[in-house]
Amino acid sequence: VQFATYYLTGVAELIYFEQFCGQLFERSGLCQWQWLLVVSLVSLPVLQVPTFNESRWVALFLGALPLVLNVAVFYYEVLLVQPWNCTPGPAFQPPTTRSAFMGFAAFAYAFGGHGMYPEEIREMKTPSSWPKVMRWTYGVA
Repeated sequence: VQFATYYLTGVAELIYFEQFCGQLFERSGLCQWQWLLVVSLVSLPVLQVPTFNESRWVALFLGALPLVLNVAVFYYEVLLVQPWNCTPGPAFQPPTTRSAFMGFAAFAYAFGGHGMYPEEIREMKTPSSWPKVMRWTYGVA
């Protein structure tokens, strides 16, 4: 079950990444399957890092880069949409059975990565500092 969760989480991340690139570079002319191929090739070097200890600098760079990009896209969208102009206002469809199941799948996806915690603890030089790491991680996030 844990392997299936890791696999499906990875697939969902690739699909999210390719959709993000497709929306960000709308005029590129690439189809969805082509973007999936591009992001898979871009992600491939990260998959070759064998342990968390060796990947800390790659993770720092690959964590900071999307953060900066997401903040820039957020400000661009806010300036483009101008949410302070409330016309015509939001309109929502009532939930359907399909949308409810999609919501449940999102909850399952959100908790899919928690199985990595034991792996991270195993890689730590001093595993007893795990609570401190979690406080810093969630404090900064």
